[in-house]
Amino acid sequence: MPSTDPIADLLAAISNASLAHLDTARVTDSKLRQAVLKVLHAEGFVRSYRVVGDRAGRRVLEVHLAFGPRRERLFNGAKRVSRPGRRVYVDLPGLKPYLRRLEVSILSTSQGVMSGAQAFARNLGGELLCLVW
Repeated sequence: MPSTDPIADLLAAISNASLAHLDTARVTDSKLRQAVLKVLHAEGFVRSYRVVGDRAGRRVLEVHLAFGPRRERLFNGAKRVSRPGRRVYVDLPGLKPYLRRLEVSILSTSQGVMSGAQAFARNLGGELLCLVW
């Protein structure tokens, strides 16, 4: 069944795997999911990810989760901010409150998907996709 919100499905799969202390999570592949995973990898929530094929010939992303030295979870939760039914856009002044929090904000900008800190450093605003902590 096709998904109407691929980012929410990705975050739910990673969150569920993290809660169960699983090493990997598998989700279907898309360019947007790969871009979000690239940011999560850079921020240390995901150890690595790769594209593999399944039995039906579809492309699947295999996400390897990161854990602390005593196997404590690093990915504790996520909140989807901008949804297909309600898009949320932030400009540079609107991005500042999200930078003061402990969460990592992920934005879709005109220069690609990046973290809130990267967008602020480049003086960019965009669609606030999600918050991860």
